[in-house]
Amino acid sequence: MFIRVAGRRGLIGFIFLLCIFVVGVTYPQIYMQSWVLKSPQQQHDSIGTVTGVYLGLSLLALCAFSAACTHFTLGVAPRISLSFHGSLANALLYAPLSFLATTDMGSITNRFSQDLAVIDQEIPLAFIGTILTLLQLLAQSVTLIIGSHLSGIAIPFLLILVYWIQSMYLPTSYQLRLLDLEAKAPIVSLFVRSIEGLATVRTFGWMDRTQKESKQHIIASQTPFYLLATVQIMLGLVLDLVTAALAVIIISVSVYTREPRIGLALFSIVGLGSSTKLLITQWTELETSFGAMRRIKDFSENTPREIASYRSLRPPRTWPDKGEVQFSDVSLSYSDSMPPVIQNLTLKIEPGWKVGICGRTGSGKSTLVASILGLVYIQKGTVIIDGMDISFLESDSLRSSVTVVPQNGVLLRASVRMNLALGSPEPPTDEKMIEVLTEYGLYNRFKEREGLDTLVVDDILSYGEQQIFFIVRALLQKTRLVLLDEPTSRLCCPEWLRGFDGALYRAPSRDPCTI
Repeated sequence: MFIRVAGRRGLIGFIFLLCIFVVGVTYPQIYMQSWVLKSPQQQHDSIGTVTGVYLGLSLLALCAFSAACTHFTLGVAPRISLSFHGSLANALLYAPLSFLATTDMGSITNRFSQDLAVIDQEIPLAFIGTILTLLQLLAQSVTLIIGSHLSGIAIPFLLILVYWIQSMYLPTSYQLRLLDLEAKAPIVSLFVRSIEGLATVRTFGWMDRTQKESKQHIIASQTPFYLLATVQIMLGLVLDLVTAALAVIIISVSVYTREPRIGLALFSIVGLGSSTKLLITQWTELETSFGAMRRIKDFSENTPREIASYRSLRPPRTWPDKGEVQFSDVSLSYSDSMPPVIQNLTLKIEPGWKVGICGRTGSGKSTLVASILGLVYIQKGTVIIDGMDISFLESDSLRSSVTVVPQNGVLLRASVRMNLALGSPEPPTDEKMIEVLTEYGLYNRFKEREGLDTLVVDDILSYGEQQIFFIVRALLQKTRLVLLDEPTSRLCCPEWLRGFDGALYRAPSRDPCTI
């Protein structure tokens, strides 16, 4: 999966550059050892050649390593990140409302925060470190054999021992890393819920209880981390002991055989031990980081999609041209396996009507609005808009034909002009925007700054003004059907309520629509 996403050519080019770097770093050691064994006169005569070869290979190694890192971080890594981010976002965007209603928001947020952070930050470094350390390990093994021929016999036994250690360490580390990722989901979930219900938490004095719960989640999330750190320290100790044992073997063999290159062999064994430890650490880090890729892959493949084969009909471009909505004996639920939220509803809304749905919390007001957008499951009955059954319409075509003002609207950190034209296939003119904003008392907020070029920031509009801004934006879309979900939830003063009434009741004079 990693090779397919990263691209074979990109990885081959990266490994080739690292091979040049390793040769440029390792060969001067062998060359220098050969030069040391020469006579003083030969050393004096070849000092210029040695210096040139040493500097040339060092410069080549530096350039190759810089090129390899640049190629991977700027060419390969962004491709990997974009691929997994795209698959995750695509799965979430096409997930049905039933999935979003029954899945913990903290778990979904954790995918975008923790898993993507691992892919963006940890996998590139772990992959570069693993390939580089593996190549260095091979080069040091060759150097060790050149320095002490008999000591090379120990290398296969070393590899077997290292493989045995890794086979025990990797599954443990992998499971602990997955636990570490999963343990952070309750923290994210609590954070999201606390932000959404901050007013309620403060009103009922639940700050201490929320803080206590947060501390408990943080302590629980640190347990896998400390266990993983303990396992890594134990791995380092075992590998250091293996390196020390191998060094004793080499010294014993060299004393017995009187090898002239004992210095090169000892230098290689120190590097070989460090590289072996680093290789296992980097490989384990890479393998456990691949768990984030698997989690995203499983999420993308197992998340249900709301796209159905029978929902393939595209309405005409001018649809809806009147704004008539008719419910015929409709029962609605969030999935086919859940009980109905609304049962046996029959309702007809004529073109140009302004209809308000009232009821207590949880009575199904938002569900009714969602049914017009095809977001909920219609157990029985039909919902017809201007003569077309929405059950057979493409989801994207249906939703792009209806203007919606949700409970929590979106303001982009962009100009007023861009925010007003958001989602509109035919953006209104500047004159139209200024006229409408002036009529509803909002243009003075922007006129004193840069007009329609004013950057919309958090404190430029109050909550009430934002709600009026959302409604004005909806009415500028020139659609025949406008849906408002809890439109007066943030209009706390009579002035903004009158502005809301004006925004609704003066709309038909411009472009008749059903609200």
